[in-house]
Amino acid sequence: MKSDVSWVIPLRSMALAKLVLTERDDIELIDQPSGVGFDLLVRVHGQHQRLMSEFAVKVKGTGHPMTPSRFREWIKRHQLPESAFGFPLVLFGFDIDNRTGMYSWLVEPQVVDDAPVLRPVSTLPTLPSPQLLDPAAIDDIVTAVTTWTRAQEALLRQPARAS
Repeated sequence: MKSDVSWVIPLRSMALAKLVLTERDDIELIDQPSGVGFDLLVRVHGQHQRLMSEFAVKVKGTGHPMTPSRFREWIKRHQLPESAFGFPLVLFGFDIDNRTGMYSWLVEPQVVDDAPVLRPVSTLPTLPSPQLLDPAAIDDIVTAVTTWTRAQEALLRQPARAS
């Protein structure tokens, strides 16, 4: 089905994002009001952590074939909201006609020397290559976020250093 009606694209893109995310039973989705800078807040349950593992998702869609170059253009044009720097942010892009998706981090969670770090894509010398969005990709995203959250918890457990 060709979707040239512009109002359909955001609705179907969001539906596809929710579908792929909720294939995992440990994920809770929280819709965000417009103007926040992202579309979904995702909570990962069952990790037995003091801190909640959360990440934000920005959802984009097109009625045309999804290509890496189209996806990179979305990354270039995406302005990060001030609120995005408190937790990881990932961009999902969907071709709503063939229901395929790609993703890339906009603010990537990393652990460097046992310390949790959020790396905005805007600080990289080149844009990352978009990855296929499938259940294995969701598992990778959740693993990255929970690893980052565990590193945050480990820092909180360390005794305060005397000045």
